[in-house]
Amino acid sequence: MITLHAVTDFALCVAAIIAGLGASGKMIQMTHEVNRRLPVDDRLMEVFWYPGQARKVATAHRLFFPESKLRNRRNIFAVLMVVFLCAWLVVGQFYF
Repeated sequence: MITLHAVTDFALCVAAIIAGLGASGKMIQMTHEVNRRLPVDDRLMEVFWYPGQARKVATAHRLFFPESKLRNRRNIFAVLMVVFLCAWLVVGQFYF
């Protein structure tokens, strides 16, 4: 039998995944926009990610597109992902 706890656990997990995919999608979109403005030799990698590259993309995007709301949307998705993950972990603690 499916309990309310299991449904809540599943919903929080799915919400965290969707928010994470949204944040990743916005980051990839930012990278594409930045790479269109950069010379071919200076373009940023789109496949391998690390925190330093995310900072480079955000800084370059702010420089090229100062009025863009894309960074804010990415930040919102990233914060939502962390909130849903924390909620999932906290709610999951009470099941066992």
